[in-house]
Amino acid sequence: MLLLLPLAIPIVGAGLILLFRNPRVATRAALLLGGMEIVALGALVWQVHVRGELQEGRYLRADGLSAFFLMGIAFISGLVLVYASGYLRHMGEGRFTSARWFYALVFMFLFTMISVCLAANLGLLWIMMEGTTLASALLVGFYNTEGAVEAGWKYLIVCTVGIAFALFGTIVLYLAAVKAGLSPDMALDWLSLMKAAPGGSIDPHLLKLAFVFIIVGYGTKIGFVPMHSWLPDAHTEAPTPISALLSAVLLNCAMYAVMRYDAVVSRAVGPVFPHSLLLIFGVLSMVVAGLLILVQRNLKRMMAYSSIEHMGIIAIGLGLGGPLGLFGALLHSCAAGRDRGNLRQREDAVAARLDRPEHRPRPPQPRHAGGVVRRVDVGKGTRPRGRHHPGDVEDVFDSDRNAVERTAEVAASGHVPGQRSPVHRAGPQRADRLEEIQA
Repeated sequence: MLLLLPLAIPIVGAGLILLFRNPRVATRAALLLGGMEIVALGALVWQVHVRGELQEGRYLRADGLSAFFLMGIAFISGLVLVYASGYLRHMGEGRFTSARWFYALVFMFLFTMISVCLAANLGLLWIMMEGTTLASALLVGFYNTEGAVEAGWKYLIVCTVGIAFALFGTIVLYLAAVKAGLSPDMALDWLSLMKAAPGGSIDPHLLKLAFVFIIVGYGTKIGFVPMHSWLPDAHTEAPTPISALLSAVLLNCAMYAVMRYDAVVSRAVGPVFPHSLLLIFGVLSMVVAGLLILVQRNLKRMMAYSSIEHMGIIAIGLGLGGPLGLFGALLHSCAAGRDRGNLRQREDAVAARLDRPEHRPRPPQPRHAGGVVRRVDVGKGTRPRGRHHPGDVEDVFDSDRNAVERTAEVAASGHVPGQRSPVHRAGPQRADRLEEIQA
């Protein structure tokens, strides 16, 4: 029951939230359900700490590694739901772009990520990883702008291709396990594979081939270079709360999947081969992302490349191996995930601070030449590139431009503030004549 409750709350909650058309009611329901989910995850983590491994049937299982990643999901999801309650106040009721659709998709996203951490079967783990792509693709393109739709499709296509590679790896691992004598029902059960691995009965060549497909497939979800092309665009165009979930939770879930396969392969063929691949992808991701950060001018893209760099550091820790390497990787996963989640939710405040009116160049005022006012065209402001996001200050530059144009028109007409304009006092014919003279 402890393993089922954290899965039941988000899936049922997603359906309930869709019934509330009022954004305030949907927000309150989401916060209530989010609190219940955090309590359920906290109870599960505590029971794992007290009682050890928990098993529910053949497909659900929680151990210390699962509990570690579930704590991160509970912490970040709580922050995201609280932050989103203020972030979505501007949202109206629309198709797939209202508060109720946002929260429903978020809970579906949480359901898939929690299922990844509780999956006892590697086939179920793959299904849930694909589910994270489908649930979050709509959230990436939530604003339905041209850039958001493009980023959502790019995320969906690239990650689906990557997950296809992971499926090939899972099939190869299943074939190796069946050839080694495991029953087809238990060939993808993680505990059964761990027990069969030390005997040397599993074909090492098939295991190595499977791990190559796995690290390329799940490495696409992690954002390893060179499979990282979806990540900067998706994190830039997605709403800020979703960027926090992608950076701090989804990438860690994909790394969790790689760790499960790494444990099996390392136990069967030794740690040299899988850890060498992790080191290669880790170093490449850290170096390339670190260099690309230096040339970024968009805050969200800078944070996206920072996420790639951090995942590279975690991969290096796993590649170094041993208790210290694993401890360092998990420590960095926890600390970096928490920090990325917090920083993501402060991006809007930073962008708003940098975009306040007093930080923009003052628009040129109407210039007088011999009593004749010349209308001066006002260029666009130097607003940083990117879409308007909730939390940004109101863009008043267009109103400043309109005010300058009205001032020029009033001065040209000789109108005194507080009096009716001579254009309006005059009849239609005289008004036309005055406008011709002013022109």
